[in-house]
Amino acid sequence: MNNATDGLRRFPRKRFGNDVYVLDDAGFGFVLEATDVSRGGVFLKTALLLDEGEACFVRFQLGEGLAVNARGHVCRTNMTVPSAHPPGFAIRFDYLDEGSRQALERFTSPPLHSALS
Repeated sequence: MNNATDGLRRFPRKRFGNDVYVLDDAGFGFVLEATDVSRGGVFLKTALLLDEGEACFVRFQLGEGLAVNARGHVCRTNMTVPSAHPPGFAIRFDYLDEGSRQALERFTSPPLHSALS
């Protein structure tokens, strides 16, 4: 990958197609589909965009009883069509409670057998 976001990524991403509940600072809540997630944030596929820098709260399930509750902000938007990436926006997590941090770490870590080979 050679694009402007390469230098912004701090953690590897994992494909993730679950719904994410988003609550913006104005108190509006909506559900969007994620495309990928990392320990640092999530990308949400939508034509509805929040402004870059806008704060929000997100809640989603990773499966296997793993839940994430996080405060974050919109760090990137994409409305370029056509594009290799879907329209939407990226949220960088600013605050994760310990349970959410551990859930993301477990979910995004490679399987143990892959790490040993």
